[in-house]
Amino acid sequence: MSGGGVEVFVRGADGEAYALTVGEHDTLSDVKGKVVEALSMGSEMKRRLSLVHMGEDVELEEGDLYSGLGVAGGDEISLVLRDDPDYKNPRRQFRKAVGTFGKNIKFCVTGFDSYLPAPSLRIGGDLLGWPLPRVQKDELLRLPECTKVAEGRYVISADAMKFENSDWVSVLNVLVTSECKKMGVEGKVRGSLREMVISEEGAAERD
Repeated sequence: MSGGGVEVFVRGADGEAYALTVGEHDTLSDVKGKVVEALSMGSEMKRRLSLVHMGEDVELEEGDLYSGLGVAGGDEISLVLRDDPDYKNPRRQFRKAVGTFGKNIKFCVTGFDSYLPAPSLRIGGDLLGWPLPRVQKDELLRLPECTKVAEGRYVISADAMKFENSDWVSVLNVLVTSECKKMGVEGKVRGSLREMVISEEGAAERD
């Protein structure tokens, strides 16, 4: 980017592309201001404005140099208006939080995907269904390996589990890698089974 800046295009709600110049020392806040001016938007809209540069979310802090994105002449910026004026990009916020904890952190992914193979998980001698049937859930709650950790919430440690599907470990690694990519986590990630969490209907979830 030259000292005089480069011309980029911002596409408004009307579908028209408007030219504006992004200078080498312009911050994200500066560029947002230029977008608001180019599209004749009210100044109060600036806080609600999130930018998409060449199809990718702009993951910069307000004071970061916009040139850090590698802006080139003819690039296109599109807009997203957030209903919450305090909206923050979740991937950027997650990466920022990870940086404060160092290398070893824990997070969880919840839900059920039909494409996942049955893990053939055995606990207490019984092979569990996939997804877990209610009758088997009730049986698990009565096992000595099952520990109550909160009202309506129980855990079974990984030591009490046995996977009989040899493919499950590789499937778990693929799942961990996929979820980390969605959250913008880069570098080597190792996944391991910690525990099974069982919640009774109506129990409050822990953070």
